[in-house]
Amino acid sequence: MNSDINKIIIASLKIALFSFGGGAAATALIQKEYIDKNNFMEMKEFKKLVILANAMPGPTTLQLTTMIAFNVASYRGAIINLLIILFLGPTVLVIALAFLRPYINPETLFKLSLATIPAIVGMLFAFTCSMFKQDKELDYDWRIYYFILIVVFVLLLSKVNVIFIFIGLIALLLIFDIK
Repeated sequence: MNSDINKIIIASLKIALFSFGGGAAATALIQKEYIDKNNFMEMKEFKKLVILANAMPGPTTLQLTTMIAFNVASYRGAIINLLIILFLGPTVLVIALAFLRPYINPETLFKLSLATIPAIVGMLFAFTCSMFKQDKELDYDWRIYYFILIVVFVLLLSKVNVIFIFIGLIALLLIFDIK
């Protein structure tokens, strides 16, 4: 039990300090730390928790890591994970920004934040590819998913309102009965 708690602490620290870009981008790091490295659960269970965490309102990273920690070490693991994810990451960021504020002008900070966008997109792409590779038992017609991906990407670049994209995707799902 203490071994699992120690693993949860280390994994939670890494996620709190190194995940950025929201829950979807952090999911790849969560998978690496909790599933690939520590073998806390099977990939099939992890995928179900990812779906559940994305369906619930609130921060996905916090929900996903807390559910995994609870499955591994009950309430004790969940509370430890919750405290680390909720307080450590933001505290370190605030302290770092307070310390660096006199040395960084707003334009440089803006450029740094723009520089993270390719990293976030890369993390999302890598996670999506790994999920597709691991789903060999599923019998999907991948062409429709690639088509939807390209259409969504083009629409986002053309600055179409996101709500119209969602309505269009739901219509595609209903029209083509995509499973």
